[in-house]
Amino acid sequence: MEMRYQRDDPLAVEFVFYGPAGALARWRFSRDLLLEGMEKIAGHGEVMIWPSEETSVGRTLFLRLGLQDRQAVLTVRRSLVYHWLTRTLTTVPVGREMTEVDWDEEQRQLFRTV
Repeated sequence: MEMRYQRDDPLAVEFVFYGPAGALARWRFSRDLLLEGMEKIAGHGEVMIWPSEETSVGRTLFLRLGLQDRQAVLTVRRSLVYHWLTRTLTTVPVGREMTEVDWDEEQRQLFRTV
């Protein structure tokens, strides 16, 4: 599994899951959802995240990805996600996600597509 965070898309995180032949699945979802899921059950629909009931930092984090008829429940070590998530928060703190957006460029891009 690979976890990605890009400063130019500060509200999202991306998890890439690999198998023997390469990337199997790529999921993008809210960093806030991941933050909430580190402590309690969070999400609905295609993405749900929750910690195991143990109390140590090393506990498991569960990710349910997909819809009911086609879903996967994955487990990752919570401590790995916690340390990676902490680095994203150092890069772009909560509440500061939109301060570095170039709104003029966003507006230019929007009007180019209309």
